[in-house]
This record gives sequence, C-alpha cells and structure tokens, in this order.
Amino acid sequence: MRKLFSLVFLTFWGITTLAQDFSNKGNEFWIPYSYHVGMVPYSASNPVVMTLYLTSDITTTYDIEIYGGASLQSGTINAGQVLTCIVPVTAFIDNEGIFKNKTVHVTAKNPIVVYSYITQNAVSGATLCLPTNVLGREYVSINYTQVSNSPNSNSYFTIIAVEDNTQVEITPTANTKNGWIAGTTYPVTLQKGEIYQVLGANNNTAQQSLYYGNDLTGSTIKSVATATSPCKKLLFFLEQEKYALVATVERIIALIICTNKCIRLPHGAKVF
Repeated sequence: MRKLFSLVFLTFWGITTLAQDFSNKGNEFWIPYSYHVGMVPYSASNPVVMTLYLTSDITTTYDIEIYGGASLQSGTINAGQVLTCIVPVTAFIDNEGIFKNKTVHVTAKNPIVVYSYITQNAVSGATLCLPTNVLGREYVSINYTQVSNSPNSNSYFTIIAVEDNTQVEITPTANTKNGWIAGTTYPVTLQKGEIYQVLGANNNTAQQSLYYGNDLTGSTIKSVATATSPCKKLLFFLEQEKYALVATVERIIALIICTNKCIRLPHGAKVF
C-alpha cells in the first residue's frame, strides 16, 4: 500500500531532483507503444490495451496524436481531473528496426503529468512519462535474460527522436533478432518522431517447456554530433517481457544531471 501511495503521489505532483527544472510535469511528451509478448500474435479475445492517463494541477488544453498521423483526443483538463486515452493497436511496435507514424505525441498549453499503462488480462506494466525538456543524449540499457513459458519473449529497448536528423550510435551487448552482432556499433539516422526498436535474439524452440532470450543489459545508445549539428536529445524506454515464468513489465526512466549523462531509476509497476 505504501508503494502504491508513493506512485500515485509522484504521478500527480511530479518529481523534482538535482535542479528545479527537472520534473515529470511538462508540455510535450513522446511515447512508444513498445513491444509486448501478448501482441505477437494479436488476439482480439485476449487483447493488450495501452492507456494513457493525463492530469494537471491547473486547467489546461491538451492534444494527443499519432505523430504524422491521426489525432486521438483533445480537449480541456480541469485542475485535479484525470483523463484517459486508449492508444489504438495500429501504433504497436511489433519488430526490430525503424518505425514511422507510430509515436504517440502529447502536448498541452500548461504543464501536465502523463502516465502510460499497458494491460492484458492479469498482466500489466506502467511508466511515468518524462517531457521533452528533461530527456538525455546517452543511455545504458538494463534488461534481463528471458526465461519464459511463452515464445516471442524478448529483451528490448526503444528510442524516439525528438528532432530531425538525429544521429544515433547503438552498440548491443548481445545478438539481436534481426542480425545485429554483439559488441558492434551501428549508426542510425532518425527524423523527428521516428522510432528505433532493438529486440534481443531469442529461441522459439522450447527447452523443457521454456523459451530463452538474450539479455541486452549494458547496450549503449548515444546521440552523436555531426560537422553541422550538435548531438540531440532522445527518448529511451526499455522492457523485459518475461523471465523466470513471471510476467513482468519494467520501464526505466533516465534522470538527467548537469553533464547530460544519465542514471537509471526504475518506476516500473510489477503486477503478477
């Protein structure tokens, strides 16, 4: 109960650390509908549902859209009100690589708090979303070796560019689903709102009724400067789908310090 109270308190009032302008309250948010084992394949009889929760301590207008695509919801949030928005499954990121017109983009005239919650039957996971102004430029992923009673369970991480011509270098610590090799650095160029998702390789042939997937812990993601442009901010999410037969979704939020380096603070909800 104490953990639940703390999470609700942080969600509504925001978190502030290291500097006065570091808070999860903001005017712009970028959110991926990241990989989930329950969506591969998708089942209408046992659906995965992603819901956004928006709130504010002052009345403000807001807009939710798929960046480059359809408007999902807009209107006014009254002070102290909590609004919800269900993200369509068409925004789901189901593989490794670059994805366009999939990013959920939330804006508001005055600062708001945004919380993302994915559910499927008795399994769920959540994250406190961070606004654009506190995002970082360099990240190290924290994942876990997958040991699952379901196939298609992958460690993974997801990044979103918030500016055009964002140059990124990704170095996975394990082989990935689509053939990236552990320890090799891969350059990726992203435009504003584009997503790159990396899935650890996994074995979909059961071994004593269990399925195993690579651990991506220690993988680095860096925004790099070019001759004409400085390094740019990135949004970073990570999850582990299943391990030790426990369905777990855990997302890591980066706290930014003065040097633009990052530490990772887990705000994930574990619901078994």
